[in-house]
Amino acid sequence: PDKEEVYYQAMRDKWTERLTGNSYWAGDATSQEYKNILAELDTTVDEILPLLKTDGGNVLFSDLELKLPSNVNTTNSDDSVNFATTVKRIQTLAKAWASKGSKYYQNTDLKDKILYSMDWFYTNWYNENLDNKGMFGNWFHWWIGIPQNLSGAIILMHDEMSKELLEKAAA
Repeated sequence: PDKEEVYYQAMRDKWTERLTGNSYWAGDATSQEYKNILAELDTTVDEILPLLKTDGGNVLFSDLELKLPSNVNTTNSDDSVNFATTVKRIQTLAKAWASKGSKYYQNTDLKDKILYSMDWFYTNWYNENLDNKGMFGNWFHWWIGIPQNLSGAIILMHDEMSKELLEKAAA
C-alpha cells in the first residue's frame, strides 16, 4: 500500500477503536463491565434487526417513516429525527459486527444487512442530490448527527464495502 493508504488505514483503525474499544478490552475480556457493555449492544441489535426490511421496498425500518414534511422549511426536530435514528441504527449494527466479543462479531448475515442498509439509505435519501440548503427539521441531525454516525458505519465496514458503495458513501 502507498503512504496515503497506510495513513488512512491508521485513522480508520483509531476510529474503530474509539467505537468498539476492542484493544482497550483485549487484556480484560472477562471483565463484567465489558460483558455488560456487549450484552447491552447485543440486546439493542436484537431489537433493531426485526424492524429492518431488506426487501427492496421504500422502508428500511418498519417503525421509522422517512418522508419529506409538508413544509420543507420546518425546524421541528420531529421532522428529521427518523433520518438521524435510521443512521444511528446502521452504525449500531456495524458496531456490533466489529466488536470482538459481541455475538454478532463478523457475522456474515449481519454484514450483508448493514451493507444493504447503507446502500438503501444512499439510494433513497442521503446522496449527492440532497439539497443541503433545503434540509428540514433539526440542523444538527443533517450537519452533525447523520454524517458522524454514517462515517462511523463506513469506517467500521470499510474493508467489507464494495468500491461502488465506497464511492457512493464519499459522494
